[in-house]
Amino acid sequence: MNTKIQLVQLREPETYGNTELGITVYREWGKTPNGNDFNGNWVVRQYGVYVDHDRYRIDLSQRRGLQFPSAYL
Repeated sequence: MNTKIQLVQLREPETYGNTELGITVYREWGKTPNGNDFNGNWVVRQYGVYVDHDRYRIDLSQRRGLQFPSAYL
């Protein structure tokens, strides 16, 4: 069985997460760990630590096993 991690809309716009697992997904404009610009890409963090990023949420969903609220895909 391939269960996805359920995410919910958090208080900030375009910010999703799962507080039990410490996961947040949101657009970011800072720098990657390699020093490149995020340029508004979606970033996955767990307990504040960088995990992954991508231009599209659907790609993160498929790659990381994340389930966004259906109204937001």
